[in-house]
Amino acid sequence: MIKMYAGSWIRHIKLVLTKETKETKDKSLVFFLLAFSLLLTFCQVGLLLNDEWISANQLVNLKNGSLTVDVIKYGGDHGIRTINGKPVGAYTHALPFFALPIYFVLSAIDHLVNVRLLLNVLWFVLLIFLIHRSFRSKKERFLLVTPILIFFLINIYHFKPLDFARWGEILSINLLNITANSIIIAVVYKLFRQIYDEKIGIFAAVVCLFGTPFSIWALTGKDHTLSLLFLILGIYLFYSYVTGYVANSDQKRKYLAFSMFGLALWVRPEASIPLFISLILTEILYVSRNKSIQAQILNLIKISVVIVISLTPYFVNNYLLFENIFFPPMVASEDVIVVGKVNESAPVAHQIQEKTVLIAKSSTKIFDVFKHQVGSWLTIPKNFVALFVHNDNGTLMTIFEATPILIFSAFMIYRFIMFVKYKNLSKIIKRENYLNFLFVTYLISHLIIYSKQADPTALWIGQWDPRYFLPIYVPLLYFSISFLNRYEVFEKTKEIFEVFISCSILLTPSIIYGFIVFGHRDFNNLYALFKILAWIAILFLLASFVYMIKSKSEKSRRIFAYAIGFSLFSTFFWIFNIGFIYGKAPCAGFILPAMNNVHWYIAWNTGSRFFMEKGPPITWVFI
Repeated sequence: MIKMYAGSWIRHIKLVLTKETKETKDKSLVFFLLAFSLLLTFCQVGLLLNDEWISANQLVNLKNGSLTVDVIKYGGDHGIRTINGKPVGAYTHALPFFALPIYFVLSAIDHLVNVRLLLNVLWFVLLIFLIHRSFRSKKERFLLVTPILIFFLINIYHFKPLDFARWGEILSINLLNITANSIIIAVVYKLFRQIYDEKIGIFAAVVCLFGTPFSIWALTGKDHTLSLLFLILGIYLFYSYVTGYVANSDQKRKYLAFSMFGLALWVRPEASIPLFISLILTEILYVSRNKSIQAQILNLIKISVVIVISLTPYFVNNYLLFENIFFPPMVASEDVIVVGKVNESAPVAHQIQEKTVLIAKSSTKIFDVFKHQVGSWLTIPKNFVALFVHNDNGTLMTIFEATPILIFSAFMIYRFIMFVKYKNLSKIIKRENYLNFLFVTYLISHLIIYSKQADPTALWIGQWDPRYFLPIYVPLLYFSISFLNRYEVFEKTKEIFEVFISCSILLTPSIIYGFIVFGHRDFNNLYALFKILAWIAILFLLASFVYMIKSKSEKSRRIFAYAIGFSLFSTFFWIFNIGFIYGKAPCAGFILPAMNNVHWYIAWNTGSRFFMEKGPPITWVFI
């Protein structure tokens, strides 16, 4: 009975992703709701890494009208420096600023009904709406709604109110990142749908949701997801402008694309530069190169004005803190001179190390941000091997291990390099090649700017994946899809999703149960398994691809589709473990109360390093 029910679930779930109608509808809302609901399911209200304290404490003070960190509510003084007598966080206020409206809305609601209860009801309503929108058969709806209703009732039975006064700022940042990542998934779907077709748009969205580390960082209080949102929006808006997908608004979309650079720079200054370089070079060399000199100059002036306007939040943020629009907080936290000592008589939470820095109002320290990121040219080749293929850090996934299908991007980039090498400039800059140029420029710029972060022996300690390279996953996915699309691989999307869903539903609990039974409590044991699964997926992909090229049969294409599906599962499995089993500490538990029991049982029995001190699961009490 269970096998039959599971089989029915697999068949019906994949229908929402692959079924076709006479008029194919835009599924961006479906993917937004799907991503939001799934991320809300696994969301813990808490802190994963200690530098998340910075943004949380900035929001604590920002809601009271202060840009300085006068009150430290979460954690300690990590990332807090006293600059010219002001306690300042190491990050800009972009993340807390966008989280502030969410905080005020939730705060107002919490006076009427507990926020955790509201979010549980919202989770249930969104899933019901998603099922109603995606399925027409009453049997299909009943099959999907029944387990969701049961799980919702379990959540209500175990419900314990969330102390919003204690956890409100962290919850607001969590929800901001979940919303941002859900928008990213929807935009990726629209982008690849417009570049290729509906099936590839669906495939790209599924890969970004389940097959990349995007979801891991969306469940944290870090700013990587918000930065990624503006970068992806910039690329999508620019593509829409060039291809003219939106009638009578092409120029507006161009200016909106360049404005995303300013907002991205406000979030993470160094991460925004590749977007600017790729957009401006593509605009000059491809889009407007046939215009007159006067028209091109006027175009650049308009773009410059838009960029300056979009940089206003960044400039204002810097000026209010340091009276210097070019002096970002990241530089202030790195370039300091110690002149004071810790006040031992003050409360522990307020023992901020007194530091100061002399700020010349005419100086422009923004370039110091890049000195912190760009590595030595002599170490770049070695670092990039460790970044993409293999490294000696046992708990760090490389990009190809994290998302095996991206290995095919290497073939497409090689073809592009050969194209540049043997073709003359006039053929290279043909208008139809602008998208390849855009993504290659973006990829190269990002790799150069973050080259120091590719050193696995230095700044990767304590990480699970190279999170500073999240923005290059979409360009790499574009090149992988461009390479594979010539072999009509995506005509087999049903087979891809069938294998992925089947493995995720059947193998994930089986492997975890195996760890529980055999008692492998070492954190590195699980990571060894992640890497083994990743390399099985990579070898399966390469072997089946070679077989498909040589055989050119329907059977070989189907086997290659199975390999892609398994590669998605290998990524989903380690994302599920890192994002769920190895949860946050301290935290107020999951938004969905029933997830706490599931998490605690698995975490205790697999040896989660964060929660071993709390005792066996039978003593666990809902927070």
